[in-house]
Amino acid sequence: MYSGDSMENKEKFYLERSSYFRIKAVLGKLVLKNKENRPDIQMFLSRLNNVEIVEDGKLPKDIIAINSYVRYKYLDKTHTYEAVLVFPADVAADQKNISIFSPLGLSMIGKKANSTSEYLAPGGIYRIRIDEVIHQKQHIHIYE
Repeated sequence: MYSGDSMENKEKFYLERSSYFRIKAVLGKLVLKNKENRPDIQMFLSRLNNVEIVEDGKLPKDIIAINSYVRYKYLDKTHTYEAVLVFPADVAADQKNISIFSPLGLSMIGKKANSTSEYLAPGGIYRIRIDEVIHQKQHIHIYE
């Protein structure tokens, strides 16, 4: 059984101020309404004890934020994946978009490039390595 009490829960991570309040408000409502009894949400809420809040626009470039383009790999696979971490309303805009409130999204937010993360989802515990973080503004600039 997955307890969610990994080293990851004790590891410091970073969120921009506006994202912190928006994420916390949405998750708080879900928990209060008891509509989402998901271990990944409980694990993320416990991670909030170790969050360092950074002023908007001041987050280090190697930290995953909302709208960050991320390259990652499952530790038990060789294929590299690419995604943009977004709020749920933006998921349908692109197949590569991942909701911040998905188990994968909650495990990524606030993590640094070259770090590992794990999450619980249907099918078991998944472990990933975050290879690269490119913030949205940089990502758009590449294609302009």
